[in-house]
Amino acid sequence: MHFDIINSRAKLFWKNIRVLEDSFCPSCHGILETGDHIFVACRRAVRVWDRLNINLFDGDQKLPWTIGHTINLPAKVRMDMMLIILWHIWKARKVLIFEAEAGKWASRYNGDKALVIAWEITLILL
Repeated sequence: MHFDIINSRAKLFWKNIRVLEDSFCPSCHGILETGDHIFVACRRAVRVWDRLNINLFDGDQKLPWTIGHTINLPAKVRMDMMLIILWHIWKARKVLIFEAEAGKWASRYNGDKALVIAWEITLILL
């Protein structure tokens, strides 16, 4: 049994909602998109953590108070900053997936492309 509380593509595959071919990370070809992958191992997340000089391991995102002890901030402030970073990694993933899905449907709306683009921007900003 797989334990992943994040609604990742892998979790949807394990629940038989998605097929395997649609369960991979949109940024990392051929890698199953799990919660650990999204926040720790995805090349997009790795770039964030590397810039902050923070080393993460699978599961660390589930314990945000343990992340970034090398950063010179009070514990409460540090944890809030780590939560904000995790939230932005999630939002960036959401944007990437939405753009890919919208792109698949874009050809259906040639006459209304401006409206579709306006809706994309609105939804991404949510």
